[in-house]
Amino acid sequence: KDAGVIYFEQDGSKLKISREGAEKVQEGFDLLKGLHFGHAVAPVNQGGPNEGTPLYDLLHTLAETQGTPAGKAIREALGNPDQQLLREDDPTVRLANVKSVGAAKDGVVKVEMENGQTLVISETLTPEAFASYNSAGVTKEALNDGKAKGFEEVTSLPGDLNFSQLKV
Repeated sequence: KDAGVIYFEQDGSKLKISREGAEKVQEGFDLLKGLHFGHAVAPVNQGGPNEGTPLYDLLHTLAETQGTPAGKAIREALGNPDQQLLREDDPTVRLANVKSVGAAKDGVVKVEMENGQTLVISETLTPEAFASYNSAGVTKEALNDGKAKGFEEVTSLPGDLNFSQLKV
């Protein structure tokens, strides 16, 4: 990384990308054809980290976190088919899909999903999602504590609920 330009190698080619150049990528045009990070490739026109600003942000994060536990977790997620690095900053969390949320360390949180996948979320790449999943972890923990105390989780109130006997 040098004055806003990131230099990297991919499949033997020496490449560089700048924030300004990344922002100029227009929909439908790839600056770097066939450049993929990790096992999952984003659908066309969804702006995964394979092009434009998301690619620059990913490379910048990798450069900034090099040699740190966060950098190790991000790199591991990119190369491990059982893990997936969250690419888009979507704060929406479907709690039913979350099995557990690990403790946030060094700006990275790992979320175990009900389908067995591990979702790795970087605060630098996806700050809104990072906050949402941390919040979901607290909620999931509270639900599990309630279950351990004998409370049953419901998604709607029973039709025969007697509000005069309701204890909250």
